[in-house]
Amino acid sequence: MKVALAAGTVAGQAKPGFTPPGIEELARKFPQLEIIELIGRGGMGAVYKARQKELDRIVALKILPPGIGDDAAFAERFAREAKALARLNHPGIVTIHDFGRADGLYFFVMEFVDGVNLRELLASSRVSSREALAIVPQICDALQFAHDHGIVHRDIKPENILLDRRGRVKVADFGLAKIVEGGDASPRRSGEEGGTAGTTVSTSLTDAGRVLGTPAYMAPEQVEHPANVDHRADIYALGVVFYQMLTGELPGKSLEPPSKKVQIDVRLDEVVLRTLEKKPELRYQQVSDVKTMVETIAGDAGVPQAEPGVGEGLPIGRALTKAEAERFGSDLARLFTRPGLLSFAQRTFLWFVNQALLLFDLFAPWQVFADRSGRRRFSLWLFLLMFSSTIGFLVYGELLAINLAQGLWHPTPPALALQEWQMFQLMVLFAVARLAGLNLGLKEVAGAGGAQSAIAITPRRLVRVFLTLLGLAALIFGTALASNWLNTVPLTALINIAGGAPWIAIAIAVGLLVVVGLRLFGLFFRLWIRVWDGIKEKTEESATSVGLPAVEAWLALIDMGNYAQSWETAAAYFQRTTGKEEWVRQMEHLRRPLGKVRSRKPSPPKFTAGWTSFGAQFAFATSFDGLPAATETVTFARQQPNGEWRAICYLIQSVT
Repeated sequence: MKVALAAGTVAGQAKPGFTPPGIEELARKFPQLEIIELIGRGGMGAVYKARQKELDRIVALKILPPGIGDDAAFAERFAREAKALARLNHPGIVTIHDFGRADGLYFFVMEFVDGVNLRELLASSRVSSREALAIVPQICDALQFAHDHGIVHRDIKPENILLDRRGRVKVADFGLAKIVEGGDASPRRSGEEGGTAGTTVSTSLTDAGRVLGTPAYMAPEQVEHPANVDHRADIYALGVVFYQMLTGELPGKSLEPPSKKVQIDVRLDEVVLRTLEKKPELRYQQVSDVKTMVETIAGDAGVPQAEPGVGEGLPIGRALTKAEAERFGSDLARLFTRPGLLSFAQRTFLWFVNQALLLFDLFAPWQVFADRSGRRRFSLWLFLLMFSSTIGFLVYGELLAINLAQGLWHPTPPALALQEWQMFQLMVLFAVARLAGLNLGLKEVAGAGGAQSAIAITPRRLVRVFLTLLGLAALIFGTALASNWLNTVPLTALINIAGGAPWIAIAIAVGLLVVVGLRLFGLFFRLWIRVWDGIKEKTEESATSVGLPAVEAWLALIDMGNYAQSWETAAAYFQRTTGKEEWVRQMEHLRRPLGKVRSRKPSPPKFTAGWTSFGAQFAFATSFDGLPAATETVTFARQQPNGEWRAICYLIQSVT
């Protein structure tokens, strides 16, 4: 399949009756081009394969619908944004060679990509995790380049990710969101319009302040705050595409780690789930960070990473040819070259640094919760391994260090040197056990939650470990100095000190109990937070699927004038605070004069949580006969123990 780009992310609806011009008609408008064939069409125009006669170069000609330039400001916006896009000269971005207006048609002359788009690849065959790990870094390179130049794509999806016959990735339709402004900004599902040449047509895009994009790939802020969308929306969309490549399906409302659906490296869970965070500040802040994480995992898995714009790329969805097999052999041989060995040495060094940070990061939380069958369970055996190995590592490590410190003042006798060697062996044994428990907890038992912390070497971790080692060093040398001082104290003084030994032992025991108690309190507090978050998440899902229909049914009673019945179906708290007669009187006085409802549009609910109950506040933009613009606010609470959603508050406010 030969495609120039993913034709047709729709910015609003296409003009009614738009039919792509025929080849002969288009040839008269573009005499400098030889129009070969129509290869795609959609709401944002049509794409033709063409040849530039003077340069003898195959290109893609994209034309926009004729009526799209009726807006007086369109020509200025078209020229400004097209110039910005034309400056995006990157091997991973479809290049714009020319743009302008010819006989009333706005057009782009673009690079022609001989291959398939990712949507077609996903439809024809399953993309392996190895192939996904090779594709994603190339997308990241293209996006980071555009973000560095102040351009946000706004519509990353499989149709806009092209792969040529050598497996190289090209990202298409950069920034067309800000050029094309359609009539209807409401999102539509992909495939509502037909396409040709296997091109899938999908939804609307964006102009400043408008809700545009492909619904399944849109970041939440593109719907809630379209005027404040930044480059992190592209990171969210990339996460959706990555999830789809790994699992073969789009992420659902109840987001599950990809490793639960397919057999992949569990470290990918953290990468994907972090890109899909609902709040932009919780995602990766730069798409280059995503690339770094993916390449780290790919390097451990032995996936060769192609340099941008160099090399043949990976063969996608087919068997290796002889030339490709030779190329992979040369990639393997490059491992033993100076750059390959340097890369291997760098990864090895970072692995050892990370293991050292894990070993000495004594205040990092223990990942002792197993994720099984969708539920988090406490892993007793892992807790015992972590507890015993940490205590053993600290005790034998400190005793060894104290003995070595004392050797600064007194020579070490042979018997004590043998004892120090035995301490060293036991310390190493407990250190290995502690590292085994930490790595198991972070990668296998805790799942995605700890994978990021197991890999990322952050300044915060370095400072925390440095302060921990500094504290241990102070304790060790303080103990060594105290021991050396005790050797110089007369026997009578030691006897007097020994008289207070029980109190010293009690103080030490109390201190240890306080430390252990605080540790256990932190452990159980985190467990409570996890349980609380799980309950809240299920409540939010219930509010969306059950609560909203219940609210609409309750409002229907009020709309029909059944005020007494609406009071009877409200929550007990509502009935206690407002009597039935008072409620009916208020509705007769305030609601009935407003008349019938003309329209009522819901907004996303806001959730509230208490110690014993959960609720949701539903807001509606409502138009009445007697009040054209109003906001209805209904607060529903989930009742115990039956779990029904009942009203506890109702408010109507005029919108001025």
